[in-house]
Amino acid sequence: MVDKKDLPISLIGSGALGEGVKELKKHGFKKVLIVISETLSKRKSIGILKSELEKQGIDYFIFSRSNIKADLSIIEKGIDAVLENDCDLILSFGGRDTTMCARGIAMSLKCYQEENQVRCYTNGEVPFASVVINSWINDDNGVYNYGDHKIKLSRSINPFMVIIDSELIRDLPRNAMAAVGIDSLTHSVEAVVSVGANNVSDACAFHAIKLLSDHLEKFIKGENSFEIREQITYANYLANMAFSNIRVNEKSRMRKDGFSSPAFDIENIDVKMIKVAETMGISIEGDEVKLGIADEIKRISQLIKVTPDMRKNEKVIYNI
Repeated sequence: MVDKKDLPISLIGSGALGEGVKELKKHGFKKVLIVISETLSKRKSIGILKSELEKQGIDYFIFSRSNIKADLSIIEKGIDAVLENDCDLILSFGGRDTTMCARGIAMSLKCYQEENQVRCYTNGEVPFASVVINSWINDDNGVYNYGDHKIKLSRSINPFMVIIDSELIRDLPRNAMAAVGIDSLTHSVEAVVSVGANNVSDACAFHAIKLLSDHLEKFIKGENSFEIREQITYANYLANMAFSNIRVNEKSRMRKDGFSSPAFDIENIDVKMIKVAETMGISIEGDEVKLGIADEIKRISQLIKVTPDMRKNEKVIYNI
């Protein structure tokens, strides 16, 4: 099975799915619980995964929900499905919401209410891998829903294997992938101007901004070449790495939805925004730089009529 000294495994680019399934075979997995949104389960891309699993003689059970998310009511049913179908691996197939749900299932996460407090515990751990369709794997600090409560875990697990195959984008609605690209561009800018920015986050963020500025609008307007898909897939991954590597800082603020947002580096934000504008190819100077960057992201967003609250909702973006 999984030997933690060999972890983690990241496979990115065209053909990554086939290579990843071969790795699962090498690890000796027999039956996979595939966690997927109902919308995505009806698209051709899931057929590619099934075919690769069948080639390697790995059995599977599809666990799909119409509104997949990090909700304990869904996770509990997923845990039951693992036991009922004797699965030895959890495999998420989708975006952030699917990955979060699969993570909860893999941890056998349980919660209960005791007086006015909600208490959670994990009851074992099933190996967990992730096929990320939209290239975005950041989990926004691991917040789960339990009824009306938002639960942030003190511990979590990460997939021992992450597979990001640009060929899977072919089957997605173009606007769905574009929506993720816009989200990645926004997060990259946030990473740059964060008070917790560092050399690693900056390197990833600026490269992502450059790639998305060069290719995203072309993709939205219909150019779906191998090269463009590869570059957008890589850019989204870099944006995730940038945002994930921002240093934790006491100035980060907690939002009402339970997620935290990085605090901006107010002292250096103007200089950083000028660098962002240059990377995006925006010719604006002075006080108009910040507004110009925001307007450019808004302009691209309007090409596909995507609002910020839609961009991570898998039920929405896979139906755009």
